[in-house]
Amino acid sequence: MPIPASPESLYEQIKAEPHIRHRYQCSPFHTGSALYPFITQIAHALENGRDEPHEDKLDRLEALLGRAVDDVSAVAPLFARLLSIPTNGRYRPLDQPAGSIREATKQALVDQYLGLAKQKPVVLVIEDIHWIDPTTEEFLGALIERITFERVLLVCTYRSGYESVWSGRAGVSSLHLSRLDHRQSLEMIRQLCNDQALSPGIMEAIADKAEGVPLFIEELTRTVLDSSGEKSAKGEESLDQDAALALPSTLNELLMAKLDSLAGTGEVVTICAAIGRSFPQKLVARVSGLSDEELRAILERLMREQILTRRGQGPDPIYSFRHALIQEAAYSTMLKSRITALHARVAKNLVEGMPDYAARSPEVVAYHYNRAAMPKQARDFWASAADLAIERSAYLEAIAHLEAALDENAALEEERDRFAAEIALREKLIIPLEARFWGSDDIASNFNRLHELQAEYGSDKDLFAALDGLYGTHIIGGKPDLALDYALKMKRIAETQDDATFAMMSQHAIGMCYFGKGDFDAAIAHFSEAMGLRPRASVEIMSQYYLADVEIIDQCMQSWAYVLSGDGEAAETAIGRARALTEATDHEFSRAYGFSILASAHQGRGEAEICLDYASRALQLSQGRDFRYWEAWAQIMHGWATAATGSLEQGVEELTAGLDAYVGTGSGQIVLYAKTLLADAHLRAGRTMSGLTLIEEIEAAEQAGAVRFQRPIAERVARDLRAAVEGEEGGAGR
Repeated sequence: MPIPASPESLYEQIKAEPHIRHRYQCSPFHTGSALYPFITQIAHALENGRDEPHEDKLDRLEALLGRAVDDVSAVAPLFARLLSIPTNGRYRPLDQPAGSIREATKQALVDQYLGLAKQKPVVLVIEDIHWIDPTTEEFLGALIERITFERVLLVCTYRSGYESVWSGRAGVSSLHLSRLDHRQSLEMIRQLCNDQALSPGIMEAIADKAEGVPLFIEELTRTVLDSSGEKSAKGEESLDQDAALALPSTLNELLMAKLDSLAGTGEVVTICAAIGRSFPQKLVARVSGLSDEELRAILERLMREQILTRRGQGPDPIYSFRHALIQEAAYSTMLKSRITALHARVAKNLVEGMPDYAARSPEVVAYHYNRAAMPKQARDFWASAADLAIERSAYLEAIAHLEAALDENAALEEERDRFAAEIALREKLIIPLEARFWGSDDIASNFNRLHELQAEYGSDKDLFAALDGLYGTHIIGGKPDLALDYALKMKRIAETQDDATFAMMSQHAIGMCYFGKGDFDAAIAHFSEAMGLRPRASVEIMSQYYLADVEIIDQCMQSWAYVLSGDGEAAETAIGRARALTEATDHEFSRAYGFSILASAHQGRGEAEICLDYASRALQLSQGRDFRYWEAWAQIMHGWATAATGSLEQGVEELTAGLDAYVGTGSGQIVLYAKTLLADAHLRAGRTMSGLTLIEEIEAAEQAGAVRFQRPIAERVARDLRAAVEGEEGGAGR
């Protein structure tokens, strides 16, 4: 069987074979819409009626899912959430962390295709993935991992310039389609002609002019055939070679000439082009003002002329331009003023006439308001799109939407409204930035701008929040000296507030900074101050700033500080209190935090078995709950303890993987500490030069003002490594 060069040729080759086929289309208007191709296809498969009861939608959803999986009730709430269908208590609530729900949704989608593949081979075609959204791209990666030995064929099409992230994986092949050569061009022309004959000279002229571009060959051939047919019907001579050479010299010119020739369709074609590659009939009707009968006649003609294709036969079918280049040609015919006015009409009709769609796809409305040069409306819909993306844990999409909203906001003239909106947008941006790029420069940049805005326009409490964000960004980033500057500013604001919460938070922040600097006595004192203020602090306010119980954080961090300061008796007492607090809470994130710090405290005491136990518990809590930061931290501790208890190679491998995972979170807080533990593991394994190389990296970073809390351990490991090297050299000398 020859390799198909397009989805259509693939369908032709397999049409006689039993199979299940699903076709998806990415869109340039939905590059920031998480899982857009799949949500659109599922919604179309359900044929959702806008006004029908939610229970009926859920019934049909369950029937659809039941074709592939047995336990429908386990996955239906995930898909209902994806489709924004209220469940009204029909299923158990989704009370996992947002990241876990996101991962479960991707796995449920994968399971759908694997379930279908048990019945028949499955062919999945996803077109134009150069417009793919990040979440769909992640999903396809997960799907590719699972289908290697399944009866599933995944075909993705894309234009040159897109870099496939799956290239090189097992089972993945790439087929790069270059222009057709002259022989292939002539063969395509012959197939298009069917029973109609064109002279060899005209066929040669078409092949030369089209230069191997399939769509250009197709359109030129059809134009020549149509012209020959018209001449034949009038009794005139067929088109000669000279006339063929006079045809438009570029594909765009040809497409525009074809569109111009369709009298009476121009208004509808431009409306369709402004809406997008695909569009519902009812939206075109609302924007055009034509009656159903008039519009249907025009759309039918455009289908006959192979400008459009149709999907569905109901009262509101979906139409698409047959090729993206046809849509682009139609769009390019409009003047700028016409484009602006048309996009404004599309946006208005989406909001007023299709409110459910506008609520589900606010980024589409935002795009049309942007093209209509209406920045305030565009800003607000980009912000709504970000809210939806954050709700679905689609953080990359949320970041893109919020950055678009900030760009629109910057175009507004009224300063007070503009700055108030920028503050709100930047506060909203904190969540997705921290979720994806903890400790990154982007977070610092966002907080710096928030700091400027709050200092000028906000209250002291607003400014405190911005300072807390800057402190947190730099402490996680491994810059305790810079973090301390912001923590001390927090303290000055806290002193003006009649609320112990802000005083407690500033003391906690200062304690964390001194710990990072390696000043353990100061850290212990500030942690004590914070814990003393804790009973008078507002739980509600603290929950807005901390994911974990701050009392557990302070008690665990203080116990670790006692260990590193060398005060063994105080450390024993503090560890007991920290252990009791951590064991008593039901809050999983706080337990993962507490167990990770306790593992580190016992590591500092050289108690490898106890360290291994706490690291194992932290790992178990973090895995599957999207606690990536604590999972990496716990893996580092588990690796060290594994090496320290005798499994040297396994421990070094695990510690190295944990360090890589930690760096992958964008954080720098314990990178030097982890390298210290890795150097210690190399020492135990007899790889002294590898250990010394790490120690030299750590010492250079400490001198540059980086995190220094690991210094007591690093000094001991460095001393032992250098002694071992001297022993090796002495032995060699003998």
